[in-house]
Amino acid sequence: MNKIKELFHRLRDISSIGIADIGGNAIAAVFWFFIASVVGVENYGHISYFIAISGIVSTISLLGASNIIWVHVPKGIKIQTPIFVIASAFGIISSITLYFIFFKFEPSIMTIGFVVYNLAISELLGLRLYKKYLRYVITQKILMVILGVSLYYLSGPEGVVLGVGLSYLPYALRIFHVIRKESVDFSLIRTRMGFLINSYVLDLSNAFIGSIDKMIVGPLFGFIVLGNFQLGIQFLSVLYIIPNICYKFLITQESAGKSTKNITKFVILAAAILSLLGILVSPFVLPTLFPKFTETTRVLQIVSLAVVPNTLNLIILSRFLAREKIRIVLVGSVVFLSVQTSGIILLGNLYGVNGIAYAIVLAETVQLFYYFISLRLLKIAND
Repeated sequence: MNKIKELFHRLRDISSIGIADIGGNAIAAVFWFFIASVVGVENYGHISYFIAISGIVSTISLLGASNIIWVHVPKGIKIQTPIFVIASAFGIISSITLYFIFFKFEPSIMTIGFVVYNLAISELLGLRLYKKYLRYVITQKILMVILGVSLYYLSGPEGVVLGVGLSYLPYALRIFHVIRKESVDFSLIRTRMGFLINSYVLDLSNAFIGSIDKMIVGPLFGFIVLGNFQLGIQFLSVLYIIPNICYKFLITQESAGKSTKNITKFVILAAAILSLLGILVSPFVLPTLFPKFTETTRVLQIVSLAVVPNTLNLIILSRFLAREKIRIVLVGSVVFLSVQTSGIILLGNLYGVNGIAYAIVLAETVQLFYYFISLRLLKIAND
C-alpha cells in the first residue's frame, strides 16, 4: 500500500507539472501562431530577434540560479534567498544596460521579467510545490495573451515584446516575499561556488543554444528567413512539451534519490510518437494556417527529427545534474553550441533555411553521442 500511495503522489505531482506545461505551452503556441499570422514573416523575425537577445541577457543576470536551486533546495538547503538578491540586482543592471544599447525599453522590460519569473518558478520546483507551479505558469500565459495582443493593436509589433515582458513582472512579489521572510546567508553560495560557476556557464551555453540561431539567422540570412525558421521552431517547442515536463520532474526526483525508470520509458516512447506526428502532419496543417510562411513546413519536418535525441539528452542531463556532474553537462552544451553555430553558417549558406534546420538536428545528435560516451565512462569509473 505504501508503494501504491507513493506512486499515486508522484503521478499527481508530475500531472501538475504536465498540466502546467502542456496548458501553458498550448496557450503560448496559440498566442505565437496568432501573432505570426497578423504581423507577417519579417516582423515575426524581428520580434524573435529581440526576444532572443532578452533571453540571453536575462540568463547572464540569473548566474546559474535555476540549476543550483533545483539541486540544493530539495536537499533542504535554503540557498534561494541569497541567489534571489544577487540575481535580481544583476537583472536590474542588465536591463538598464540593454536600454542604452538599443534605446528600446521593451527588451529591457522583458529581460527583468524573465529574471524574476525564472527565479520564482525555480524555487517552486525546488520546493516541489507543483500545484502552485501550475497556477503560476497558467496565470503568466493568460497575462501574456491579454497584454501581448492588446499592446500589439495599440503600438504594433514592439507592443508584443512589451506585453510578454510585462506578463512576467507580477512574480517579483514572490521574490520580495522570500527575501523579506528569510535571512540572507551568502556563505551558502561561497561553499558551493564551484557548482555555481559551472551551472552559470552551463546556463549561458544553453541560452546561446536557444537564441544564437536567431541572432545569427536574422542579420546573416535576413528576417524573412528567420521568420520562417522561427515558426518551425515554435512548432518544435510544442513537440518538446512532454520531454521538458519530465526533465523538470526527473531532476528534482533524481536529486532526492528516487527511482525514475518507468517515467523514463514513457517519455522516450512519447518522444518517438511526437517526432512522427511532426513529420507526417505538418504538410497538411501549416500551408492552410500560415500560407505566407512558405518554407516553414519543410523546416518543421526536419527539426522534428531532433525530438528523440533531445529527449534522451534531457534524461541523461537530469542524472548528471542530480549527481552534480555538471562539468560533463557543460562540455555537452559547448559541443552542441559549436556544432549548431558552425552548422547554421555552413549548411545555411549551402541549403538555406532547410540547412539551418538540419544544423539543429545535427547538434542534438552529436551532443547525445557525447553524453552516451560520458555515461559509459562514468559507469566504468564507478565500477
